[in-house]
Amino acid sequence: MPELTVQPAKDSYLSAVAKDTNYGAGQFALVRVVYAGDLKLAWERAIGNFDVSVLAGATIESAKLVRHVWSLPGGGGHDAIISRCTRPADWVENQVTWNKYRTGANWTAAGGDFDDAVPGAITYSEPTSTGDHEVPGLKPHVEDALANRSGIVSLLIRLADEDPDVDQGAGWRTKEYGADVWRLTIDYTLPPDAGRRSLSGSRHHRAPAVRPGSPVRPAAGTRPATAQRPSVRRPR
Repeated sequence: MPELTVQPAKDSYLSAVAKDTNYGAGQFALVRVVYAGDLKLAWERAIGNFDVSVLAGATIESAKLVRHVWSLPGGGGHDAIISRCTRPADWVENQVTWNKYRTGANWTAAGGDFDDAVPGAITYSEPTSTGDHEVPGLKPHVEDALANRSGIVSLLIRLADEDPDVDQGAGWRTKEYGADVWRLTIDYTLPPDAGRRSLSGSRHHRAPAVRPGSPVRPAAGTRPATAQRPSVRRPR
């Protein structure tokens, strides 16, 4: 079964502590809350777009999100939620903040506009150790993107409990890091005729049919045969 790996076309994170600061050029995405007493020192959500339009016409068998987790405040093991961002084409990587999806345009709700109903939110548990971590169950998001979103899977990720009163969260590598970037890995199949090789670039030659009564032309590069004349002896 073929497999496609898609890295984000754009990614960032949104900070409720620095609500008008953009982090689009950062090398890490963050989903976390960090406390100092009762004060939140950090509160972030991650956002990313993945273009899967190349799979138009394919049958999606499965899809998962793979992240290289490098930070786990509180030790991990807590729940987080993946939702569909409802402004996939609108948010701008080097402008998006907690308050705005681009300069001069506010989210409907601060912290990013998202839909938990279509194609359905995914709740998962963060790992308890760093390294690559897989979140399965993204098939509906890929199918929805192909059917309804011009092939763009737009994800917004947040903690299930954003007021836990203890440190929680995870951080992972974005496309700016350049290695071990978070990604969608998709298993798919193509329609039976999609794998056939096109014959448009090759030609199959066949001997032309000869119509009755029409002369047969010699093949290119050959000289026509010359009829032999009868030999006549001259009298001596």
